[in-house]
Amino acid sequence: MEHLLAKMSWPEVKSALERGTVALLPVGSTEQHGPHLPVDNDHYTSYELSMLVAQQLEERFSIVVCPVVPFGISPHHMDFPGTVSLRTQTFIDVVEDSIHSLLHHGFKHVVIINGHGGNVSALGTVLIDMEREGFDNVFVVNWWEMAEGGIKETCRLPISHACEAETSIALALDQRVLMERARGVIVNETPAQKHRFPRIIELTDTGAMGEPEKATREKGERIVEAGVKGICEFLEQVLKES
Repeated sequence: MEHLLAKMSWPEVKSALERGTVALLPVGSTEQHGPHLPVDNDHYTSYELSMLVAQQLEERFSIVVCPVVPFGISPHHMDFPGTVSLRTQTFIDVVEDSIHSLLHHGFKHVVIINGHGGNVSALGTVLIDMEREGFDNVFVVNWWEMAEGGIKETCRLPISHACEAETSIALALDQRVLMERARGVIVNETPAQKHRFPRIIELTDTGAMGEPEKATREKGERIVEAGVKGICEFLEQVLKES
């Protein structure tokens, strides 16, 4: 509870800020994840990993986890019911306004924990904008990059969408998973598709890619361990240099 910004009173936030607090801002998406995972999967994952990181580092650093930004850039998933997509500039504005609010109150660093691949380019723009404004204390972490070693060790295919890796992580994080419905497609994009942003329905009729039926909780625990370790090491380095 002590890590959750949303559950703090303003005097508690003020007290935390006096300790040089880092704000973790989880962002994700609300979009289809095949017939076996909920539409909140991306922002659920980024939030849960943020909490694990805060707990891991609590004895050394003051870290607060912000409420998750639940909507992302997901127009390529809109053929599937339940998907909610923001326009790119809307997403950028929401994230930048959130960052400005946190920095205004005195958070030492803001680290965005991103859970959705479709947000990556827009978050790059956010970083450029922050640098232009003179803020060098804002960072973006894509959790799957930090967990790359764990994914390679446990899964036959690279991470894609609602795949073996994502489904395994969902199991490890106690997400709602309907394994009996897990069915994906191994996608081989055409040359034309590789050079544009294809609709997901063009690639898979289930909305899932890869081999989600091979997911296990044990694989997910290994991936989560690697991801949390990677994010913690990154934060430790950032705080050491500041």
